[in-house]
Order: sequence, then C-alpha cells, then structure tokens
Amino acid sequence: MTSPRSIDDCELHSRGERPDAFECFSESSTEPMGAPVPLRLVPPSFRLECLAPAPALFDFTSAEATYTNQSPSVSMLLGLSCIAAAAGDKFLVECGAWDEKQLNIYCAAALASGERKSASIAHYRSFFDDFVTAELPRYAAALEQATLERGRLRGIAKKEHDDGKKSDARQSLETAASLADPRHPDFVVGDATAEFVVQRMASTGGRLYVLSDEGSVLSNSFGRYGDENGNFEWLLNGWNGDFIARGRVGRSSDKVNAQQRIKPCPTVYVAAQPSKIREFLATPGTEERGLWARWLFCFPETRKGTRIIDPANLPPKIPANVRSAFQRCVSDILAMPEEKQTLRLEPAAFHLLVEFHNAVEVEIRPGADYDEYGAEFSKIAGLAARVAGLIHVARHHEMTHPSDVAIGIDCIHSAIEIACTSFDHALALKDQGLGAKAERREALRVLPWILSNGPEFDWSTLNQARFKGNASKGHLLRTFLEESRWIAVTKIHTGGKPRIRCRINPLAHEYVNTPGRGRGLSSYLARHPAFPFLRR
Repeated sequence: MTSPRSIDDCELHSRGERPDAFECFSESSTEPMGAPVPLRLVPPSFRLECLAPAPALFDFTSAEATYTNQSPSVSMLLGLSCIAAAAGDKFLVECGAWDEKQLNIYCAAALASGERKSASIAHYRSFFDDFVTAELPRYAAALEQATLERGRLRGIAKKEHDDGKKSDARQSLETAASLADPRHPDFVVGDATAEFVVQRMASTGGRLYVLSDEGSVLSNSFGRYGDENGNFEWLLNGWNGDFIARGRVGRSSDKVNAQQRIKPCPTVYVAAQPSKIREFLATPGTEERGLWARWLFCFPETRKGTRIIDPANLPPKIPANVRSAFQRCVSDILAMPEEKQTLRLEPAAFHLLVEFHNAVEVEIRPGADYDEYGAEFSKIAGLAARVAGLIHVARHHEMTHPSDVAIGIDCIHSAIEIACTSFDHALALKDQGLGAKAERREALRVLPWILSNGPEFDWSTLNQARFKGNASKGHLLRTFLEESRWIAVTKIHTGGKPRIRCRINPLAHEYVNTPGRGRGLSSYLARHPAFPFLRR
C-alpha cells in the first residue's frame, strides 16, 4: 500500500484530482498506520556557519546573537542586510539565465513582542551612523559647490534672456535644473511612508537601508493611508533597479520643470509580530506580482522565558576586535568605487546554482509537491545568487575590486541553504496563520484533545464538543486526520446508528512537533544527490 506523501496530496486525493497518487486507509482498516504527516511545519534553524566564508561577518553575527540572546536567524538576516546596504548599488551578480542581479535584499523577521528587536537593530545601524558622521562635512562642501554652480548658470541664463537669446537662456536653465545634488550620506531610515522612501532615494542616488523594528514601513506601503491596495512599487522596482520617475520643479521664476529618474537600490530589514507579517502576505496584489518571492524570511521559536541571566556569569560583551573587524568590513565596502562591478561565479558554482533552479522547478509543475508555491519559488535561484554575492563581497572586503575573484562554490552552498531555510520559515509562517488550509488549522486546534483521550475515542464526543454536532464540518476534519494518518476510523454497529470509533496513531505523540518531512524544501533537497550539504 502506498502512503500519502503530504497533507496537500491528501487534500488533492479527497477532491479526486489525483486518484492514482496513493491509496488512503479504508474506514475498516486495522493495518499499522505508519508515521503521521506532520501538521505543523517546524522549519530548520538558520545556521550561522553559512556565513563562515566571510570571517568578519560570521564572527560579528555570532557574537551579537550571543550578547543579545537572540535567535541566530535574526542576527544572520541583519548581518546580510547590513552588507547589502553597503554593497547593493556597487555590484551585480552575473548568473546566466537570471541575468544580472543587484545585491540588495529584503528581509522579514516574524518576532513576537519582547524579543529585543530594537537592541539587535541598534547594533547594525551604528556602523552607518559612524559613516554618516564622517561623510557629512564632505557632503556639505559638495552641496554648496553644486548650489553655486546652479546659481552661476541661472545668472548666465538671465543675461542671455536680457540679450534676446531666449533659446540659449532656456538651455542654460535646463542645464541648471538637471544638475544633481551630491549623494546624501544618510541613507538609513526607520519607519517611513512610501512617498518618503522615494524622496530619500532621490537624495541618496537610489540607495536606501530600511531598518524597521515594528514593520510600519510596510503598513504604510500597503495601504495604511488611504489606498487600500497600497503603494509598494518602490519594492518591486527596487528589486531589479528599474527606474522610478520623480517630478522635480525648479524655481518658479525659471519656469523649468524637470524629471529625475531614480535607479533605486533599497535594502529592507523588517521585524514585526507574526500576525503582522501574515497580514502583509495577504495584501491584495502582492502574491500575484511576485513580491514575496523577493524576500528572506525567518520565523524562529520564541526565546521568551529562557533568557535566564546568571549574575555571576553575565552574557559576554561583543569583543572589541570582532566589532572593529566588522566595522572595517562595512567601511571598506562603502569606500569602494561607485562604478558597478560585475561578480561572476566559478563554473562549478554556476552549475550548482543551475541544478538548484532545476530541482525546484520540477516541483512546481501542476500536481507536484510545491505546485501551489510557484509564485514564491519563481525567484529563489536569483535570490540565492544575491546572497552568494553578499558573502563573497564580505569575504573580499579588503580588495578594491572583489570582482577580480570569482564567487566560489562554498558561497553558493551557503546561499542555497539560506534560501531553502528562508522558504521553510515562510511556509511555517503561513501554516500557522490564516493562509493555512482550514482543515489543517482545525486539526492543530483539536490535536491536544485527541492526544489526551487516547488510545481510542468516539468521534461523536469530539464532534459534539467542537462542532455542536454539525456532521458536515466534522466529516471534513475526520477525513483530513485519517488521510494524514493521525487516526484510523472503524464503524461499530450496535443495532442502531453505527458509532464511529477512532484509533489514535501510536506514533502521534512522537510526531506532534516533528519537522515537516516531505513539505519542507530543505528536507526535500537534502535527499537530492547534488545537495548533500543540506543534510543535518
């Protein structure tokens, strides 16, 4: 007898869409049930060792996670976003069929209140505060020079106009209006509206680092202020660096209107409560336009209640040499030339990236394990390429041109693992929220009752307690639990209406919180011969 491969397979089978996929147990079956299909996907944890190819990045994220007693996944995404903010607009990764990718990334951490989000963000923001402090005097001098030059051109235009040379005067005014101000060094923002984000990118030459510990920047972009469909074009355009047009008006007396074309390169790190992240995921239009395929997610288990401090053994501070090494890493990247550098992959690294793309692609075909996640998977190979580029740049930060060295296969190993783990965290986030299948959500609610009433129970008892005797609702849940191998059902005839007796799977207690084998991308690819490094 062939067993169901996943909960989603069972649901397809129950609708008759995959009748040949497997056979489910009949109501009278007394055969062993086998392992139940996990109802809750417990995603694998992010391993900070993935950042080991870049020692400065690895050492600091490890120390920061220890000092704040924060989940390593939070420190990993913050560290990667920090490198992306410094490097995003300076590099492109050449990755064949996926063209060239900027190194900016979007990260979302689903963290409950009290998880010390602000403390972690403050550590990483401080590196850019130091940069801004050093750059502001140079920026002020360059801005003054640009202002004087525009004034000089306007003076020439006025003289030309007075001399009757109207065509020359207009040309001088247009030249004055087109002169760009120098890039403002302060490109780090917290919570902001979409309009402010675009305005800030216009002043910084397109680069931006959004660090939000409450997710308000996404609330603002997804419709808080009037537009129910939101205004998240800056996120879509900013992923590929597509130009954003922004109107710019000169002095009214000049009667010149110009338009700036901003080539955006924002990096975003948002930490918000899980319910808030799920709300963002459900925003109309975001899934259809592939917005969430661009994000790295982490949904770690809460640490509240386990952060016991021993007064005699306080958490160690971040070592000064570790902090200074990462400070130097960020500063070196910020100081690299503004001209774009193109990063290329070693042949073996490129072939592995292609293998990763292909392995995922076959699983989003209609009827395959991940067919309903086609939108989320559409950009996963390109996302992995960006992460590999970030690790590579952090590794070679002391070089003026990291593009002189090809991206190694160890960086691709790390990037693929991070991308797979991120997807599993996103899937777990959906599983436990409103985006989950109704039967799965209901099964999670009743499972504690079932496990406390084993090894057998009458279905009518549960049906009455949960659904007040509503047979149709109870039938859907019972079918789901049976096909997922949590229970086996037997009808007992006692002369009248048959009783429905349920036998609980003996392995149920063991599998309550088992990682979702067959549903998690990491566990699926770990069985693929090309990805042995994913096996844990």
